[in-house]
Amino acid sequence: MEQDTSNTSSTTDAADAEAMAERRVRRRRTIQFVATFLLVTFGLLAGYRYAIPTKLNHAYLYAVAYHTAMALRFFGESCEMERPQL
Repeated sequence: MEQDTSNTSSTTDAADAEAMAERRVRRRRTIQFVATFLLVTFGLLAGYRYAIPTKLNHAYLYAVAYHTAMALRFFGESCEMERPQL
């Protein structure tokens, strides 16, 4: 009495093909994410280079420093802010 292994083989082949397709999709999405991340990061860094001497950037940095000082006061460290000279 022989068993029919062709059905099992085709099921395994279909599962392998599906797993390969899943890996391709995952790889494509990963590559797309990394490429997008690098392009956006480069664009922001290049754009920030030209925004350094602006009043908006000084205001942003002052706000970041103010909130950092506020957080440090909350946790018990001492810190001071200098007065902005815009």
